[in-house]
This record gives sequence, structure tokens and C-alpha cells, in this order.
Amino acid sequence: MWTGTDGDSAINRALSPSERPDACSAANLLPFLGTNLAVGRPVIVSAASPGKLGALAVDGVASTGWESGADPPGSIEIQLDSASIVCEVRLTVNQYPPGSTVHRLLLRIGGQWQVVHTFSGQTQIGQVLTWTSPQPVAGVTAVRVETVASPSFVAWYEIEVLGTKAP
Repeated sequence: MWTGTDGDSAINRALSPSERPDACSAANLLPFLGTNLAVGRPVIVSAASPGKLGALAVDGVASTGWESGADPPGSIEIQLDSASIVCEVRLTVNQYPPGSTVHRLLLRIGGQWQVVHTFSGQTQIGQVLTWTSPQPVAGVTAVRVETVASPSFVAWYEIEVLGTKAP
């Protein structure tokens, strides 16, 4: 029988936190953050201008985007492929003129919508609004962004939902 100190403490070293890092630490979430679950997924929008369909907000191209052609309130909803683990959502602003805005970020978990964050403040074209969850959120089947107030029509260049499919 070996103890933790036998063999030059090989067992203690193998079981130490430096060899077995915490899977929930921010550094170990980077693989989750690298997958954009929104790309190419179906969307539901409150309205769309001709040629500026909702799919352009999830095409993976920052220079294209959805435009509702309507003032707030307005929304875009992204249907994920399956129940997923979400770590972060990034919204690239498509707004002119710059000004005060309010946007609500909702996740659908177990069939229920939950507001996870409200962005409120001055925004301008090209700005990226980022929500990072303090811990990964499991069971997310859709993401919705509601624009409550804005000096311009409701629109987004790109919406990224970073995470991974649930096992």
C-alpha cells in the first residue's frame, strides 16, 4: 500500500489542484466560449426591412445585419440546435444615431423565459455589448434580445451565443 508521501510524494502531486484544475474556473471555460451556437440558426424577429432579414444577425459576418425598420419595442429570438450550455452573449450594435438604449437579454430554459441581463446606457454603431454569466447556464434552448428603448430602429449587426451543446 502506498501513501501520499511515498515515492517522492507522487500521489500527492498527481492529485494536487495544479494537476487537476477546477473545471468551473474562468480559465477552463475558454473552450466553451470558443463556440458560437447562434451561427446559421433559425430566428424569429418582430419585423424586418426588405433585404435585412433576421438571418443576417447570425450569419457570422460582422458587416451584415438585421434591421427591423421599426422603432422600439422590437426583438430577435435565436432558436438553438438543442439544449445548450451558454457562457456568454455578444451583441454588435447597429444603431444610428448614437444615444441612450435599453436592451433585455432573455434565455429560454426548460420552456420558461428568464431575463438574465438588461443593457442600459449610451450605445453607438459597431459597439459590442457583452454579457458573461458568472457560471455556465445549462438547458438553454433559445436566446431573445428585446430592444425597449433606442433613438433608432431596432437592429443588430451580429449576435453571438457562446457556449456548447449540452452532453
